[in-house]
Amino acid sequence: VAGVGFDWEVTRWRPAPYLRLLLLVGYSKDARSQLRLVAKILPAFLRVATLVGLFVAFVAWFGVVVWPPRASAEGRENFTNFREAAWQLLICLTTANFPDVMLPAYERDRWT
Repeated sequence: VAGVGFDWEVTRWRPAPYLRLLLLVGYSKDARSQLRLVAKILPAFLRVATLVGLFVAFVAWFGVVVWPPRASAEGRENFTNFREAAWQLLICLTTANFPDVMLPAYERDRWT
């Protein structure tokens, strides 16, 4: 669609909404306790998220190496490059779109 532009309005940064949030946290004992709880949980969450990210990165690299795009149908569909492989594996890991990624290879080689 040529000639269609976005008419984005340039606005200034306004600190008032962020200051209101700080006031809420400052005056609410429950909000402070919840923020402390989030701060305690965050290191454990980051360790698990890092482990999952490393796993996806390793399997994406492995998929690109084992199924190169020029040599196999799986490589042409899902493992064209590292970024695409990681994206497809993240879809398999996190959403209900697993059949969208898995079924083409399953239909082609059902008995292997």
